[in-house]
Amino acid sequence: MFFGTDLAMERQRIAGDMEGIFHREYTVADATISEIRVESDSAAKKLGKPCGSFLTVSVPNMTEDIEVFEARCRAAADCVSSLLPKEGSVMVAGLGNEEITSDALGPKCAARIFATGHIPKEQAKSLGLEDLRTVYAVSPGVAGQTGIEGAQFLKSLCQSLSVSALIAVDALAARDMARLGSTVQITDTGISPGSGVGNPRKEYTKESIGVPVIAVGVPTVIHILHAAASIFDQKITQESEKRANRYQEAVVTVRDADALIRHAAALTAMAINLALHPSLSASELSHLTAR
Repeated sequence: MFFGTDLAMERQRIAGDMEGIFHREYTVADATISEIRVESDSAAKKLGKPCGSFLTVSVPNMTEDIEVFEARCRAAADCVSSLLPKEGSVMVAGLGNEEITSDALGPKCAARIFATGHIPKEQAKSLGLEDLRTVYAVSPGVAGQTGIEGAQFLKSLCQSLSVSALIAVDALAARDMARLGSTVQITDTGISPGSGVGNPRKEYTKESIGVPVIAVGVPTVIHILHAAASIFDQKITQESEKRANRYQEAVVTVRDADALIRHAAALTAMAINLALHPSLSASELSHLTAR
């Protein structure tokens, strides 16, 4: 089946109820949290997703209004925290191509991460920041720019720095137009960049990187078939899906993609910063990461 989406919650709705799937929803502030756990190999095969946890934070829209923004960030931070090792250094990798607007989420998020790997413990203590976790941030670019597969580069870097986990941030594909820029998916299963748009690259998983991989993503594109179905309120048939297979790389985004990416990068970065440095407030982290 051509799902055309990276979101586990969308795939679960398409596939329908099945054994081996745990699902619940709850709200935090104005965010709806969907938790899906894929618990069996048969369910994983039907869903096209590996066994593991998928936490999806859905909001009415992306905004940087300070009160709403912080509440949403904390909701997403709790989801990230629940999947992270409690101790050890962490690498945050912003995947994607910054020169393509709809693919720039990862690099723009990485630029907002509070990286601390260069701060000596003594200096951190003198600044009253003795609880800082060691964090590294990097944007490996894409193979078309560097000639190096990102997974290969990050595996080497994670081994060299002896990190306990990798957080990989990337733009995703959705099936519903309303989810573009309004949904954050957080999973402990890693990520296969490009899989949602039919252009999969080497996977970033615990098996390929050597450490647990937490993937954080926001949908920024939609397949042209699903965009048309949404606009014209048409049901997608098996015949239309067959025709769509010829155009798996035909994806579109919204007109204000620049604003979408800016807001999404701000939210995902702050959520990750709060998860990694829980002793600091959102305002303190904003100051520390100001460029």
